[in-house]
Amino acid sequence: MSHHVVVGGRPAGINAIETIRQFDTSGAITLISDERAYARMALPYFLAKEIPEGQLDIGNDAYFDRLRVTRRIGARVTRVDGTARTIQLDDGETVGFDDLLIATGSSPTHPPIPGADGKHVHNLWTLADALAVMESGKGKRPSAVL
Repeated sequence: MSHHVVVGGRPAGINAIETIRQFDTSGAITLISDERAYARMALPYFLAKEIPEGQLDIGNDAYFDRLRVTRRIGARVTRVDGTARTIQLDDGETVGFDDLLIATGSSPTHPPIPGADGKHVHNLWTLADALAVMESGKGKRPSAVL
């Protein structure tokens, strides 16, 4: 039985899990993601209060249970050993794999613009960023979002 490990719980990782399950109905799948599975592209709608936080999710426990996915939410990969076919997590655990997909995407950049490091200037990349924007804006005019 194959063990597929997907690192990254955004749409690319979730779509990969769905595709893997279509072609391998009995193999093990493990998702490793530092955050729960949600769509970043919906964060502006959450920030504008057009959708509730729960609508950001692209995979809940029932969804992952149906696909028989072991989840390690809140974990980060610190080391990949391609020869041994293992990854090490930030808690020290080692996870073996037959196939590994790293679907972590990109990271935000903070442009070197004067004032871009201001107290009320935020990236809008993660749910934590969106919550920080909301907190920063309480009782104030809207913040700039990079």
